[in-house]
Amino acid sequence: MLPETGALVEVADPAQPYVLLDAVGDVVEPVSAFFAELQACSRPPSTIRSYGMDLLRWWRFLLCTLQVGVPAVSL
Repeated sequence: MLPETGALVEVADPAQPYVLLDAVGDVVEPVSAFFAELQACSRPPSTIRSYGMDLLRWWRFLLCTLQVGVPAVSL
């Protein structure tokens, strides 16, 4: 089971209908850039929400397994 950290939040800005927030409430910038690309390609908000829910699950998975935010070390 994945932790309930982060959130996909609907915002009132039609140019950016959703944002993905990390565990402390900061916007996940790479996801925002991806959402902007989808918006520029005229994808409907429902598509952005769908991708956002998938990315939220992926973000939670990464927090559990890869410890996001911890620098990677070469072996």
